[in-house]
Amino acid sequence: MLSTDHLCVGRRCEVLTTKPSKSRLRASIRRFGVIAYTGPVACLPEGVWIGVRLDQASGRNDGTAQGIRYFDCRECHGIFVRPENIRFIEDDNTPTSSSKRCNSQVATDTTQSKPESRAGCAQEFWKEFSAKEMKIRQNIDICIEKSGSNQATFENLMSLVADMKETAARAASLYLSLYDIRQTNLILSRITELIEKARAIFAPRKQFTFRTARRKRMERIADKESTTKAENATNANFQAPDSGNDLKCFANENELTISDKQDEIIVLDEFTFSLQKDSENPQGTSMMKDLNLMRLKNCTICITVETSAIRAHNLDNCRLLTGPVYGSIWLHQCHKSTFVIACRQLRVHWSVACTFLLRLGSHPIIENCTQMIFRPYTLHYEGLKEALQRIGLERENGFWAKVNDFNWHRSQQSPNWSLQWDTKQQKEVKELVPSSLTSRVSLR
Repeated sequence: MLSTDHLCVGRRCEVLTTKPSKSRLRASIRRFGVIAYTGPVACLPEGVWIGVRLDQASGRNDGTAQGIRYFDCRECHGIFVRPENIRFIEDDNTPTSSSKRCNSQVATDTTQSKPESRAGCAQEFWKEFSAKEMKIRQNIDICIEKSGSNQATFENLMSLVADMKETAARAASLYLSLYDIRQTNLILSRITELIEKARAIFAPRKQFTFRTARRKRMERIADKESTTKAENATNANFQAPDSGNDLKCFANENELTISDKQDEIIVLDEFTFSLQKDSENPQGTSMMKDLNLMRLKNCTICITVETSAIRAHNLDNCRLLTGPVYGSIWLHQCHKSTFVIACRQLRVHWSVACTFLLRLGSHPIIENCTQMIFRPYTLHYEGLKEALQRIGLERENGFWAKVNDFNWHRSQQSPNWSLQWDTKQQKEVKELVPSSLTSRVSLR
């Protein structure tokens, strides 16, 4: 009998068929999937059961048994089996395995054109694509902080971008919508531009020169040294630029960074956060800016203009109120802050005691977080309804209550987040909007 110590959620496996089937075709089908649940099942005999989320529609349920949901999956993609009917697949642990399974599944379902299959694969694609984007941006930040990276480092980053392009091209040919394709191209172009600018500043390419030219240049430098020393002596107030100035020069025209502020009210609207629309894209989504928020304390950030993505790091006791965000929002190391946001995807890492009022296009994801509270989106300002329609979030879909906690794989409710809040918290949320902004935005 298989030891249950290795039956961890998320492992790839094959479901073994032990009973003879009346159908030769069904008996010949090999069923592969991912372990999504381990434990007892109320309507089945006692003992440990394994809930498997199958790659193909060859199961018996959707992760429920007699009205009790044990894991999430599509209809006929779930099955409960005994541990001895599981065979692990050790060679299928690559990060892109899930997207490859989506590619093969959609390819086989092309003739049937199942919308739920395409939507599920698109969601899985964006989850992996966003994770890769965040990893590359974090590596770029490390290169900037060290200020000593070489060409090999940036070449490795470009190879990661090339891998993202290949994955996006494959997904575009199978299940991505035209909007998703435009967004992937926009993200890839911005990352490429970011890497090239960082390389130009912190690891510039060496130019080829002949030795004679180099010798003459060194002679000219030696001749000017005395003049330079004299100028420095007369200019006593002269200061050489530090590394901080280099970072200020390192700016992407498609991004806005707000950092190191305290006790401020920050408003971004059509006047302070300009959008440049062109004839090729009437909605102007391709010209939207990304927003970076870093090291803010006791600040209120109100955004009434559409943005492409938001990344926030180290926010302490802050309030973030946003209209539609066409891409994703990443939050890292946020503490005692409240977020009223509408976006396609939300990922929260290493944060504590935060409240979220959400309108999302997918399940919110938290990792290494505690004391999280989730409620529906209640922001209101003029033009918000039309903006939500453009992003496809005009209606409440309930995703705000379907939180994925990557640190909790049991069937019971995760202790790290809740849908309940007390009277004091409700009152605090209603008072989020400063008096200076009540004429423009409100929480209903």
